[in-house]
Amino acid sequence: MSNNSKCAREYIIENLHLVRSDSETDFRIAGNETATKLYQSGLVSANTRSASELHRFFRNIKHIAPDKILRPAGDSTYFTSAGVQHVETILRETGDLNKTAFIIAQPVVRSQFLDKVRDGISTSFVNYSVEFVDSTPAEFIELCIDFIRLIVSQEKSLEDISIRIEESKGIWGKRKFSNIYFTVLYKGTELGECVYIYDFPVTEGRKIPISDICFGVERLNWALELSDYYIEGFDPYYQLLPDSNKMSAVIDSIKTATLLSGEGVVPSHKDPGYRLRQVMKRFLTRTRGMQIDMNDLIYRSYNFWKKWDVDFALSVDETIKVLEVDHERNYNVLFLETLDKVGGLKIYTNVSQSNKDFFDQIKHNIPKEMITRVIDQIE
Repeated sequence: MSNNSKCAREYIIENLHLVRSDSETDFRIAGNETATKLYQSGLVSANTRSASELHRFFRNIKHIAPDKILRPAGDSTYFTSAGVQHVETILRETGDLNKTAFIIAQPVVRSQFLDKVRDGISTSFVNYSVEFVDSTPAEFIELCIDFIRLIVSQEKSLEDISIRIEESKGIWGKRKFSNIYFTVLYKGTELGECVYIYDFPVTEGRKIPISDICFGVERLNWALELSDYYIEGFDPYYQLLPDSNKMSAVIDSIKTATLLSGEGVVPSHKDPGYRLRQVMKRFLTRTRGMQIDMNDLIYRSYNFWKKWDVDFALSVDETIKVLEVDHERNYNVLFLETLDKVGGLKIYTNVSQSNKDFFDQIKHNIPKEMITRVIDQIE
């Protein structure tokens, strides 16, 4: 099978030692001696909450620094949304793709999940990606085996791992390609994907295969029950609520805002700053009625990203200042919207000022009792 050959479904099934499960697309790992030896022999456990230990697990593959979260003008997305997008960076910088393999622990933003956040689903997370450009199907299979071995190394049973194989078409800007991929699940929860792009167009006359093995670090550790809560480092906040899904939504909003702001995105009514403002609005509405220390959440978020090699443009104190200003602005906007709903009063004033200055300005036009009523409604 040559480099530019399609990595057939049958080839994957045979070499990963899979047997069909409930449908045409669902498989499990065979329980025979050959499969057990392949996935369990010589295993060395890795701390999946440590970047350096994950890098060591995927031996002999170079580790590179993550891309900036804000993509340059002309790229396929506003924000980096997957580790494989570093291929786009290579193309932009060199105009070509040659055979190479690399590991990238890439912070990503996926704003399509803005109103779907819960345990296991985030708008931002670390997309740990092992990429092999111009790879053969055999090299792809080797990386897939390593990913499954990583799961097993956490003292997890092969019987709890299942595989879903599918094919699809993809597009990056003007580049269109085809791929076969399989989703790896543990006890029914998706952990990550192994993707083989077999016709990625480098130039009009040249296409190459790309192997992309990727998983969300936070989701992996949560699904494998390696961490107490979905987002690591925020235990005191999770303990405030009986519903961890609600706290995950709170933490995710400020964690995403910290990533964007720390890398230099400024809140605005236009993209990309518009996305940051939308995230901060979610933080405001999700924390209504809570006693939450926003600054402490930002510190924790900033340190979380630094742990995964994010090179911020702003210091943590500068990041806090940017987010505090937008938080107060959003509160002012919410106050006026609630005033209209509760009291039928429309006030037009500057919302881009501190809460203190805002209330000093409007208190001459609104009865004190109404201001108190609106604040009670908000909080």
